[in-house]
Amino acid sequence: MRAPAPAPVLAGEARTARVDTELRDAGPLGVVATVVAVVLAVGSAGLSLYWSVGDGALLDTMGGSTERWGREGGGLAAVALVGWAVVKLAVAAATVVATGALTDRPPSRWVRVVAWLTAAQLAVYGGLLTIGGLLVETGLVTPPDTADRHAITWHALLWDPWTALWGVAVAVALWSTRPWRAAAPLRHAMSRRRLRR
Repeated sequence: MRAPAPAPVLAGEARTARVDTELRDAGPLGVVATVVAVVLAVGSAGLSLYWSVGDGALLDTMGGSTERWGREGGGLAAVALVGWAVVKLAVAAATVVATGALTDRPPSRWVRVVAWLTAAQLAVYGGLLTIGGLLVETGLVTPPDTADRHAITWHALLWDPWTALWGVAVAVALWSTRPWRAAAPLRHAMSRRRLRR
């Protein structure tokens, strides 16, 4: 079990209070966010592995390099798709480690930094592409004649929101399990106010 929340800093103890580096208990929101992030990561990795063996279902909804690799097949295409799957599974594992879901030991600070950067990249990338796709779908933006409208529709309504939600879920999981020391300055400030009273 994760360590309980540190006791409130009492007046007179502000200078000697220990700053706890344990992660917060994730709580219901953090647990749900972690599960959602892992499910989305594993699901995306599963699709990449599925396409790497030559099955073409839903490939026409992807467009771009993913569709080309899946259609062409061959060793290099399979390696590329498997490589993407490995990266996605690594993100899933990093989410679990960074939130301390399976251990009482606080994760390395760098693991959480990398997880935060990954969450931001996924959320921003997926969010921007979702907005762009929806602008095309609503007719506010006209794509080039060479654009794959079928793939744009699928990206706007499924694949890009999937990526954005994945990033948001990772971010919520990380925020829910932020170290207790993040709250220490506020606790100390409140203690100093009580002392002055």
